[in-house]
Amino acid sequence: MSNKKSPDKLALLAPQGNNIAPILYEDQAKIAKKFITAIVEGEIDPVKAKIYLKSISDTIKAITDNYAVKELIIDKAENYIEGSSKDFRLMGATVTITQKTTYDYKDDSVWSDLDAKRKSRERFLKSIPEGKEVADADTGLIAIRPIEKLARFVKISFKED
Repeated sequence: MSNKKSPDKLALLAPQGNNIAPILYEDQAKIAKKFITAIVEGEIDPVKAKIYLKSISDTIKAITDNYAVKELIIDKAENYIEGSSKDFRLMGATVTITQKTTYDYKDDSVWSDLDAKRKSRERFLKSIPEGKEVADADTGLIAIRPIEKLARFVKISFKED
């Protein structure tokens, strides 16, 4: 493994000026492999790479979550649709105009009660000592502690100065 650190390697994906080169589907795996190899071989500091990638991710999220941008994307995508189709191909991607329905149950008292009971049950189960079984006072059933799954990761946050 190489010990050399090349700060300019971090610019593998950086846009140049106002030009953001489109990354086509066919190029994604190649770019990812090149970036991964540079990290694994020590050409890029992995923590700096994580910060850089988090910055890219946050930037993309800020753009794609913007209401005006979302509406413009939908309006423009509708111009590409032919006939009764709901999708089209562009730049190596299939673009589909779709919709998703979500429901907010918080105004339903039965749902709210069930949700509160679920949360209470979760707290109870987590309070059981590891390796112990406890009889549930309400049901008489034996309750055991849930299996814990621990995931280690590095969290990146950006603070405004």
